[in-house]
Amino acid sequence: MISEFNLTEKEKVLIIAPHPDDETFGCGGLMLRYPNQCDVLLVTDGRKGHVGDYCGREDELVKVRENEFLKIINMVGIHGFYKLDVPDGESSNYRDRINSFNFEEYDYVFFPNRYDENKDHAIWYRTLKRLKRKFHYKYIMMEYEVGTLLHYTPVYSFLTEDILNKKKCMIEEYKSQLEDINYLRSVIALNIFRGEYAGVDYAEAYCPSEYVTLFRRVYSNLPLRYKERIRGFLHRNENKSI
Repeated sequence: MISEFNLTEKEKVLIIAPHPDDETFGCGGLMLRYPNQCDVLLVTDGRKGHVGDYCGREDELVKVRENEFLKIINMVGIHGFYKLDVPDGESSNYRDRINSFNFEEYDYVFFPNRYDENKDHAIWYRTLKRLKRKFHYKYIMMEYEVGTLLHYTPVYSFLTEDILNKKKCMIEEYKSQLEDINYLRSVIALNIFRGEYAGVDYAEAYCPSEYVTLFRRVYSNLPLRYKERIRGFLHRNENKSI
């Protein structure tokens, strides 16, 4: 069944951006829908990103990417943003800096898909799970898509055409990254694809980590014909969902 992700007025979100641009590609629509309830934590300085003309000038690229990120924050009207200034590609070597951040006040913490191949992205599932267990944090862990599709049944943030157009403007601000890869095309194509699946024009998809049960793991690997039978059964039993 299709589930829409919505926030109540009092709920607060932290969006973890391992690199400057991840927050926009994966959660730009969410930020635009709830600018007063979303904070952003920028982890790395982005010096190892697709560099184009900045090849060999990492310090210059760091400044460029920081300015691009700050433009996005101001464009959306995000009031709470934080930077850890971890060297790009070295998140696993700066766990003390990550552990010192206060996650306590958030109801949801968004981070890249646990199966993302980028090592700055991949550390967050286990990191947040460990911190939640150690400090008894109450946040719900939510995985978002950047370069790797979610493996499990997602919830959706439905995007209007107006929000999608604003998200396009956000993506276009990351000029240093668009030099090498057409992220504008790929991200918008993903939002259209997710929208088609959810029965709307455009959507972002997120996966609540705690909801990835054994049943969901088995279900995700079933042949399509069996998935359709299960969905049909669940539709006939409205109190059940995948």
